[in-house]
Amino acid sequence: MTNFLAICAVAFATVFGVLAALAFIMRIIVAVVPHKNIDDSGDPALYAAIAASLKSVYPNMTITKIEEEK
Repeated sequence: MTNFLAICAVAFATVFGVLAALAFIMRIIVAVVPHKNIDDSGDPALYAAIAASLKSVYPNMTITKIEEEK
């Protein structure tokens, strides 16, 4: 039984070490690689879904502008 507990402890420590190393590598990659500034034009798929749902509720209307309330 002692060997089983030792094996479990070593496996747990190994997995924890590997995940910690991956988290550290990801942090380095995120810090080094610049990300693009996404404009506020929004998600086209989201706008299409909103327009389609509004079109089903109001079939004779034309959707001209979708705004976010702040």
